[in-house]
Formats: sequence, C-alpha cells, structure tokens
Amino acid sequence: MLAVHQTAYPRLKSSYSEKELRLHYTPTKAELAFAYHYGKQDAMRIGLLTLLKTFQHLGYFLPWSRIPAMIPQHIGQCLGFLFIPNMPTSYQESGSRYRHMRLVRKYLKVEPLRKTTYLCMQEAAQRAAQTKEHLADIVNVMLEELVKQRYELPAFSRLTREAATARAQVNIEDVTFSEHGMYVELSRSKTDQMAHGQVKAIFYAANPLLCPVRTLQRYMAALGQDSGMLFARMYKGNVMSQQRLTDHGFWRVMKQRFGQEFSPHSLRASFVTIAKKNGASNSEIMAQTFHKTESMIRVYTRFEDAKEHNAAMKLGL
Repeated sequence: MLAVHQTAYPRLKSSYSEKELRLHYTPTKAELAFAYHYGKQDAMRIGLLTLLKTFQHLGYFLPWSRIPAMIPQHIGQCLGFLFIPNMPTSYQESGSRYRHMRLVRKYLKVEPLRKTTYLCMQEAAQRAAQTKEHLADIVNVMLEELVKQRYELPAFSRLTREAATARAQVNIEDVTFSEHGMYVELSRSKTDQMAHGQVKAIFYAANPLLCPVRTLQRYMAALGQDSGMLFARMYKGNVMSQQRLTDHGFWRVMKQRFGQEFSPHSLRASFVTIAKKNGASNSEIMAQTFHKTESMIRVYTRFEDAKEHNAAMKLGL
C-alpha cells in the first residue's frame, strides 16, 4: 500500500524550530489585517490565521487536533498576545471554523472540493497512467495539476484510489473475440511504460468451466454494455457500481477467492512455471509476458526445476 511519505503530498511536521515558525507561519501585515477584519475575538483571530497559514503550506484543511500547538501559539505571539487564549474544543465542528474555511479559500483564490476537482484529478491520473507505472508518480502528477488549477487538495486516500483506478484501466472496446479466443489491447502496462501499446492473446480452454474466454463473454453479456469500463466495483448483493475496479480491489477479490497468500504476482509466476513445465520455450513465454530478457524466466522456474530434478524427492521420507 502506498504511504504518504512516498509522494509529494504535503504534511505538517510534528514540531518546528523557531526559525521554521518565523519563516513559514508568521502572518504578513495583509494577513493580520484580514484576521482583525473577520475575527471579532482573540481566539477566533488565532483560529482564522492558523487555518490560513497551514492551508498555504498544505493546500487542504487539517482537523484542529492535528495541528501542532506551537503553530497557533506562534501566531498568537505575532498578534501581540501576552496570554495565548485556548481554542474552544467546539471549534472543530463549529460554524465559525467552516466560515473561516470559506474565508481562507476566498482570500487565497482556491476552489473548494467539488465535482470539477475530481474530474481534474481523474483526467490527470489517466494521462499519467499512460507513461507511469508507480502509484507515487501518478499521485504526484495529480497533485501538480490540482495545485496548478488552484483546487483544494482532496484526502490522500482519494488520490491513491484514483491513481490505482487509472493504472488498472481496461475498457470493453479493448477486447476483441475471435475463433481462437480473445485479444486485449493495452495502451500501457508494467512492461510498456512508454505506452507503445501491447496486445495480449488469451485462448479458449478445453474445459468450459475453466475457460477464461467463455467466462469473460458471460460477464460481458451480464454487463450489457458495448463500451466503457470493463471491470466495475461491486456493492453488496452483487450490485454493480459505476466505478472502476481498482488494482487494490482486484487484490481483495483474489485473496477472497484463492487465499491470503496469493497476489496478482502469483498469477504471473504460475503462468511462467506451468507453461515452462508443459514445454513452452522461453521465447514463447516472453511473447505473452513481455519480459525483455530470459533471466526472469529462469528466476520463476528455478525452484520448480530444483524440486522436479532432485534425488531428495526419491528418498521415501
């Protein structure tokens, strides 16, 4: 799972030096005038300026309880207070805080979270996913675009979900069926990060119950669509949503069906191992997996070879 520190998503430190407080959290004369105009009480002025200065640093609003106490204390000192009033515990859910948030957005000319924010985020994620594999890289592109368009930043979890969805995107129109099986056109994959495009072939299996092609045909018939997302998230009761299945969602489905020890990588490794065991050459395997060298093929198969061609298996123990 992607961690916030692996991306450029802005965070507050747990503590700051005096120099850092002066540099990042000292209000300007214009900001002080802004606080005195809209804040009628000392505590409210501290609250308003704290939201303003932390938003300038983060691009989003933090719950009051997660803001280090030294920041409002420093701001109180900048306001000339000898005694720093405590912020009421009710401030977090109060109308004053929400009014302050609207004032900060207006002062900084930043758009609040709304439908256009998420559309901007999704478009940026889809563009980035054409050339980038790592979620952190896709998230960073989304952050850059949101800041450029002057949108308030959404929660980190929302960014990672959108990045994962964009990376795992496959559409119905990418699938073509033939008398031999089906072909899936991928605009970008792990082994094609420059988005030159790849075609994966999957053939009919002798056993209809184990045939991936027939299974997908039944699924697409139930889907009842000619275009758009191929795999959708499911709600309880097998109700299909209008949201794409993310790679994390695929992981959960795999673990529910096969066991916690399995992952998508298990499918890839099993394909190589079984194909090799059934007589496929390295070049034939690489045509499907798009490995660039035979070294990884040998990595996948060496443990199986060690088991199959080892006298220790014949000791009868």
